[in-house]
Amino acid sequence: ADSANILLDPEEMLNLPFGLGDRLKKSSESTISARFDQSNSDERFVPPLVIPTVPARHYFVFGKPFDTSTVDHDDRAACTTMYGEVKSELRR
Repeated sequence: ADSANILLDPEEMLNLPFGLGDRLKKSSESTISARFDQSNSDERFVPPLVIPTVPARHYFVFGKPFDTSTVDHDDRAACTTMYGEVKSELRR
């Protein structure tokens, strides 16, 4: 499920009439290239025109769940212990 609908891709954006496409080209060419071995005109970035949709739910599973309801946030030792457990689970 996408969280946005693409109305115009970058090529379509560059081909817009009434000078809009030319304006995007000039704007893109004046942006500094992200790569040191390419000129600005070699690496053109024009973002697509998108419409956001109702956000989709994305679930990521990294490991076992941790119950933090019993950890007192003022107890530094308990927080350090919980942090160590979470860190070791993520590195597994």
